[in-house]
Amino acid sequence: MPHFSDNIKEKLIDDLTEVYANIDKHAETELPFFVCGQYYPVKGMIHFTISDLGVGFFKKINERQPDKIHSCGDAILWAIAGNSTKPDALGGSGLKNLHNYLDENQGGLQIYTGNAGWCSRTSKTSLIFPQGITDLRNNYIGATINLEFNKKTLLS
Repeated sequence: MPHFSDNIKEKLIDDLTEVYANIDKHAETELPFFVCGQYYPVKGMIHFTISDLGVGFFKKINERQPDKIHSCGDAILWAIAGNSTKPDALGGSGLKNLHNYLDENQGGLQIYTGNAGWCSRTSKTSLIFPQGITDLRNNYIGATINLEFNKKTLLS
């Protein structure tokens, strides 16, 4: 497993901590959330997945933004834009910061929740979903966030 630079490690821990806190605050479930990761030395990639069995993105975001958020896809795009459901507190930067970091460093981000999936560029710089959001055949319970880190950029 590669060693992360201290600066990058601190930034990623802050952003991931916000994502974990959002699961705890918004998922509306007593069930645990799951985290797993895999290092692929030949590809030079680290994949990291966070998944919960809660209510997903749409419910809480739609409650705060009923005029703007009409679908699970809208909720995903709203969340990665850095918006927050907290009216009086800073927040919403975890997914946005992770998305920006991965986009700038040859990584990738995928989010699945409800009946929608979204994908940034993948490690091969192709788009899985050219239109950004795709409709899933079945309703996905909770949310899953996949992160793909390029090992080379974690060391600088």
